[in-house]
Amino acid sequence: MNLKLDYRHILTARSDRVKCVDLHPTEPWMLVSLYNGKIHVWNHQNQQLIKTFEVCYSPVRSGKFIARKNWIITGSDDYRIRVFNYNTLERQHVVDAHKDYVRCLAVHPTLPIVLSGSDDKKIKMWNWDNSWTCQKVFDGHSHYVMQIVFNPKDNNTFASASLDKTIKIWQLASSIPNFTLKGHVNYITCLDYTHAGQKPYLISGADDCLVKIWDYQNRSCVQSLYGHTENVTAVVFHPELPIIITGSEDGTVKIWNASTYSLEKTLNYGLGRAFTICCLKGSNMVGIGFDDGCVMIRLGKEDPTFSMDEGGKILWIKNSEIEMVNLKQFANENIKDGERLNLSSKGDAKSSEVFANTLAHNSDGRYVAVCGGGEYIIYTAMALRNKAYGSALEFVWGIEPEAFAIRESTTTVKVFQKLTKEKKSLKVGADGIYGGTLLGVRFKYQLTFYCWDSLDLVIRTDNQPTGVFWGGNGCLNTKVKPKNWGILRILKEEHCQKDAELKEASDNLIVANKKNNSLAEALSEYELKLKEMKEKEKEEHYQKDAVLKEASDNLIVANKKNNSLTEAQSEYELKLKEMKERNLALDDNASLLKAGKDELNERLKESENNLVTARSDIQNLESQLASLQNDLDSSQTASGILEEMLHGKNLESKSQRDEIEQLKNEVRILKEEKNIIEFELTKTRKVVAEKEEDILRKMQLEKEVKSLYESNNELEAESLTKTESLLGDIKHLNDTEKILKEEKNVMELDKTRKLLIKKEHEKKLLEKEVRSLNEGNYDLEADSLNSNKIIKERDYRLAEIKARTVP
Repeated sequence: MNLKLDYRHILTARSDRVKCVDLHPTEPWMLVSLYNGKIHVWNHQNQQLIKTFEVCYSPVRSGKFIARKNWIITGSDDYRIRVFNYNTLERQHVVDAHKDYVRCLAVHPTLPIVLSGSDDKKIKMWNWDNSWTCQKVFDGHSHYVMQIVFNPKDNNTFASASLDKTIKIWQLASSIPNFTLKGHVNYITCLDYTHAGQKPYLISGADDCLVKIWDYQNRSCVQSLYGHTENVTAVVFHPELPIIITGSEDGTVKIWNASTYSLEKTLNYGLGRAFTICCLKGSNMVGIGFDDGCVMIRLGKEDPTFSMDEGGKILWIKNSEIEMVNLKQFANENIKDGERLNLSSKGDAKSSEVFANTLAHNSDGRYVAVCGGGEYIIYTAMALRNKAYGSALEFVWGIEPEAFAIRESTTTVKVFQKLTKEKKSLKVGADGIYGGTLLGVRFKYQLTFYCWDSLDLVIRTDNQPTGVFWGGNGCLNTKVKPKNWGILRILKEEHCQKDAELKEASDNLIVANKKNNSLAEALSEYELKLKEMKEKEKEEHYQKDAVLKEASDNLIVANKKNNSLTEAQSEYELKLKEMKERNLALDDNASLLKAGKDELNERLKESENNLVTARSDIQNLESQLASLQNDLDSSQTASGILEEMLHGKNLESKSQRDEIEQLKNEVRILKEEKNIIEFELTKTRKVVAEKEEDILRKMQLEKEVKSLYESNNELEAESLTKTESLLGDIKHLNDTEKILKEEKNVMELDKTRKLLIKKEHEKKLLEKEVRSLNEGNYDLEADSLNSNKIIKERDYRLAEIKARTVP
């Protein structure tokens, strides 16, 4: 929501390129450091250049006031820091500070210390009480150091921005940085801390056209602000207002809401690129430096927003802090009109959750409302506890203690009766609203007043006031222009007389309405009796319907049972068909099983015979194999003996050698026969195993056939029992259906007789009542004629009263 800040232009001074601006904490001075090597000091109250002097031939990139020493300190491109007395303009000190351009300076708020940053990538700490000696060098950046800022919440820490795309946080006691913040993708040129009472945030601007807000406790980026189209050169958290100010080489200065981060306003003075922005704690002044000069503006009001109740308790808001004081402490002092009082606030200040444009007590002083930034909050006046809140452009209190109105938009005004309970809404054009005895609504060149209770229009005037004030006698004062006042006489006596006449007319109207109401009541009683008769008939009709419905339900149940029996019978018939089909299939299977059984028996006999023969063959083969094994062993032993003999005796006769070879051939033949017999033996064993498996299968088939015969017999028995039970149920249902029909006819006859007797009796009673009502109608018609006369007289009086109240 818009903060509704006033933007007032104070000073414009054209000059060479401005590299730095600073504001004096007590004097109305603005220090301007120029690229041409000069210093200008402007008085922004009378817009006069009061001091100017040349520092050097190189650009002066930084200049600061040190008010407690009456000094101006400068840093320039000739690598030096210079100190001047701003009263005499004498040069006090010259320090060869760095090996490259001095980019920035930062003065400690309490200690005799100055920090300097340079293009030599170093930060140096200088002590002016110790003859400007360098006490420490902070080394950690890998590119130019562009800006240094002390933390206002902890003066022993500071932050630095560099073209190495990092922000480093340092302590004065250590030359090594505590930690580094990274997030920008291009050179970081500027930074600033939030001030006391605000969040632990740090803001930075860079050549990537972005402004980033950092939480330096969590070391994370909270928000990025998009809007500038060129390099961001200056960023500032305003010390008094909830805003952020940024400047860029695109020539614009943007003002952002520090709570919602929305863009509030864009300023462009046509002076080229913006390079530097300076704010001062305790002031709403802002100094801005450009390519072609400098500008000073005032944001918002420097005076606090305040309100006082009838008991002399004052509340005021400045810098989002609510403070309280009671004027009763000066009751015993002789105070002259217009005398200034030194007020000391009571207790700790409470922080307001909204930026306050208005602050107002209600009529009895129990509550106070703060409105601003598109929101309102109602606090208790003593403890400042939150009671109600909401969205509103404007807020005003009514004459009742808890009644108030808000302007929600340019077309809607809402009235609340009890803090949170909305009463009514006015859909009218509304540029502003005013509280008091009546609710005032300003739209264009008209001011309209409405009654708080009924929201009826009371009076309309053709002026556009800047303020509305009510006197103790109900007299209304309107401030039309800063020096003009208009008094609109709406006196309490006339207002009360008008109310009395209206009340008398309304009382007469009430009497007439009461008489009319008595007639209406008699008619309504007659209508009620008729309704009762109709309801009785309906109840009896409903009872009759209930009995009939019950009988019909019984019939439906009987029919359902009959249908279920028929369904069960049909299911049973289907099951019988299925059973017959299964029996036929089982018979076929049984015949096939018998044929298969005969075949299996024959095969089994053959396999048993073959098994017997195979076993005998196996025995023969095993005996042959044993004899062959013996022959083989004997031949092997013989051949071994012969070989030993040959080796031993070295026989060389051919006959002996032939015998040996013959023996070896016999051994080979025996081995071959052994192998053939072993192969036949394995074959026969496989055949025997297959035959045994066939026998087992046959036994399993016989078991399955037996189980099928048994299940068939069980199903036949179940089907017989189910058919018998179904036939018995069908007979029982037929008997119950006949009995129900007879009972239903008897009940209907009895009920119709009773209903006829009751209706004849009620008809006689109604005829008597109609006669009595007709007799009372004549009296009521006479009373209504008298009431009409009274109403006409009242309307005539109301017309006279309205004619008197027209201005």
